[in-house]
Amino acid sequence: MSDGWDDSAFIEGVRCGYDAPHRLTAEMFSIRAASLLDGLAGQKAKSRLSGLLMGVELQGAHDLWLDQELVLIGEDTLCQIYLQAIDTIGWQAKKVDASAMTIAGLTAAYDCLEGART
Repeated sequence: MSDGWDDSAFIEGVRCGYDAPHRLTAEMFSIRAASLLDGLAGQKAKSRLSGLLMGVELQGAHDLWLDQELVLIGEDTLCQIYLQAIDTIGWQAKKVDASAMTIAGLTAAYDCLEGART
């Protein structure tokens, strides 16, 4: 992704969080212990922790997205991280332009309000 980011640690975290969400606290503690005892690099720890949390989040929402098209709307970097996490667990998603979606939503709301006035 960028400096200060470890893709392999992130992917490992996503898989672990998604496959075993019940192990989240143990895995978080292991990151802390590895940082203190083994000198785990900060970027690797940050990336793994992010992956763990995202994997647990995606597992928790799993039933909501069965047979659904996933669409991400948001800041580019964050959406890219989510796309990587979603791809890691074997799902697909697409990102759409947040500015365009905001304008479309505001336009639809305005049109709805104008229609209610007539």
